[in-house]
Amino acid sequence: MAEQFIVAYNGRLAEGRSLDAVKRGVAQLFKVDVAKIAHLFNGQWTPIKRGIDQATAIKYQQALARAGALSKVVTDAQFAKLKAAPVASKAAPTAKTAPTRPSTKTKATAAVEPDLERSIIKAAPVGLGALEGIAVEANWDHLEEPDNSPPPQVDLSGVTLGERGADLVAHQHVADVNIDTGELSIDVLGADMVEHEDIPDLVVDMSNMGLDELGVDMSDHLPVEKPDIDISGLSLEPPRSR
Repeated sequence: MAEQFIVAYNGRLAEGRSLDAVKRGVAQLFKVDVAKIAHLFNGQWTPIKRGIDQATAIKYQQALARAGALSKVVTDAQFAKLKAAPVASKAAPTAKTAPTRPSTKTKATAAVEPDLERSIIKAAPVGLGALEGIAVEANWDHLEEPDNSPPPQVDLSGVTLGERGADLVAHQHVADVNIDTGELSIDVLGADMVEHEDIPDLVVDMSNMGLDELGVDMSDHLPVEKPDIDISGLSLEPPRSR
């Protein structure tokens, strides 16, 4: 079974992105109200999508990065370590542009990870393809029911492993064939391997045979009697009109 991955997020923002803008981008990504995704930005690691293959997880990660949210693709074991780690404090704004008006709110930002820098587009997300239509549930612990079906039970009690190079099947002993070649010998190259029987020339007596003239019948024809056909009742006159 292929290894499964989790898309985890703890509220990290791309460089130069404001908290409100990223919230709106993530809400637009999942087509929900901003209030329903506000808990994703509390600094705690939350699974956005779990039980998916790595390629699908990276697509989710890149879509979130375009909205300004920096997530991680981790395994179950790695996610457990993230949850156990202490919650990091929110970072101060790193945008170089000064705000147009004073604000008392602290906007958390974070440096872009090298492997995500090329996937971040500083524009509103448009056309998310396969990710369009995804909705955010109220409880983010499980967006997808895990497959808890038990693994197949295979009885291997009668199976053993032989040593390397050992025969896996028992070979049947075949007795050697005893052929007496005492009377056989090899002759010189080109010698006949069999004795040829002399066949006398065919003698045909043609003393009583001769050739007739051209066009003469070579056989006697039997006489054929002339057929007697009564045609007295036949007439060639046209039929009379009634």
